[in-house]
Amino acid sequence: MAEVPPAVVEITPTFALSFNGSKPVAIPPSFIVKDINDQNYLKIQGSSPLISRLICGCTLKSHSFSNSTTFNELKQKRNHKLMSNGQKKLKTEQVVEITIGSTNVSILCPGKRSASADLLVLMDQDQLSCVFDFLKTDCKDNGKAKRSYKKGGKKHQKDEEAD
Repeated sequence: MAEVPPAVVEITPTFALSFNGSKPVAIPPSFIVKDINDQNYLKIQGSSPLISRLICGCTLKSHSFSNSTTFNELKQKRNHKLMSNGQKKLKTEQVVEITIGSTNVSILCPGKRSASADLLVLMDQDQLSCVFDFLKTDCKDNGKAKRSYKKGGKKHQKDEEAD
């Protein structure tokens, strides 16, 4: 008879975030990044439906912050701060402080391709609230269609003639 290996229990801590009293959203482990000091950072991907649902409270299909002015402004602030530190290429990860309103926000910059990386914001209630409030101003615009659509084609024309 084959010997049964001992059972192994794995415990994984999870995070759930709620913004402005909305329903908590479970954050998958792939959206949590730890720095060398073992601090947690939330990865804010502009194209993520999870981030859109968390900040805007909507479940619109194809809602995205990728082209939003506020998201790009945050990335520009981070990149400007990196350049002002005098380093063109980072060898190791680095934390930079950007200011949004009156709040200092810690952003983790990875060692490689830090200028094009997603925003990594320290998992701090005040800092995340400040970033989410800043991004929320673009929620209304990004959920709407970019242009108006009109019904057309032969089938639509036949329906109008029948009326």
